[in-house]
This record gives sequence, structure tokens and C-alpha cells, in this order.
Amino acid sequence: MRGRNLFKDILYEIKSPDEPCVFISHRLADLETARAVASYLTDTVAVNIYYSDGDEALQ
Repeated sequence: MRGRNLFKDILYEIKSPDEPCVFISHRLADLETARAVASYLTDTVAVNIYYSDGDEALQ
């Protein structure tokens, strides 16, 4: 099972209040590291994340 990037899946509904979701905050200079952390969390740990690489409002 994989985790999801909730930024990319706006129709996602959290099924349990205990379901973890990690917000990944980063500086532009740390973008590659943030991408690696996001990938690790979703692919290896299978936790949901909010990773705003494409969120123009937060940039």
C-alpha cells in the first residue's frame, strides 16, 4: 500500500481521524531533498502527505 499526496488528490476523504498525514514544508533551495522525503514517506512508509511542490498559492 502507498501513501497519497493529498495536494494532488482533492477528492480524497480521510477515513479515520487517526490516519496520519505529514505536511512537508521546505525552502526552494531544499526542493530535491523535500521530493526525496515525500517519495520515501509515500512509497516506503505508506503514510499520507501534503507536499506542495505544485501549490502556487503557497509559493
